[in-house]
Amino acid sequence: PRTSAAMQRMLAEIFTPEEVSVVLGGPEVGAAFSALPFDHLLFTGSAATARHVARAEAENLVPVTLELGGRNPVIVGRTADIPSAAARLATGKMASGGQVCVSPDYILAPREMLPDLRGELEKQAARVYPTLLDNEDYTAIATAGHFERLRHLVDDARGKGADVTIVNPGAEPLWDHPARKFPLCLLTDVTDDMLVMQEETFGPILSLLPYDSLDEALAYVAGQPGPLSAYYFGRDEQEQNRVV
Repeated sequence: PRTSAAMQRMLAEIFTPEEVSVVLGGPEVGAAFSALPFDHLLFTGSAATARHVARAEAENLVPVTLELGGRNPVIVGRTADIPSAAARLATGKMASGGQVCVSPDYILAPREMLPDLRGELEKQAARVYPTLLDNEDYTAIATAGHFERLRHLVDDARGKGADVTIVNPGAEPLWDHPARKFPLCLLTDVTDDMLVMQEETFGPILSLLPYDSLDEALAYVAGQPGPLSAYYFGRDEQEQNRVV
């Protein structure tokens, strides 16, 4: 809300309302806005909300462009350099506190490589962010409500049998601190009935899943709703071509 209000103030100083307008509000305003007969509408957000937007615009036959979130997969091949992959994944996942639409949500890795990958992810995350609370380079979670949502995703997974590694190198009191710094949480033994495997996390939570063959990994990704982005780590050209 504060970012939107700042945009509203800045743009009002440059453009007339006929050129650019920033309209603030909650779901009611969004519903009214999406019911207007625009020439074209672009929406960025969740798939659930996008369905409402598309239905509303269909009444006026308005063309719609949707940029939606999703659960973005990573496939780690057997030829991957695990320390290098872990460094890139930890950095990418923790950028902006994981609050990036193209942030990875789950990693598929060969079963025998998964323990080493998990250990390297923990090591690299601690290297990049040795502390969190007073670290100006580590982004806070946007709202208290979203912070609690992330906690609920982790608690739900743990309650259903997931093994959770919380990367908190400084052993800081993060959970009840007003700074809203959420640590990287690495989840293994996850199952599809867990909320973290059903929703876009939009935070520093990574689920690690084992696979025995590339076919198995590709089939799993194909069986999920379409992601916004996907990633591959490996040096096998034939495997690269199959993933792409």
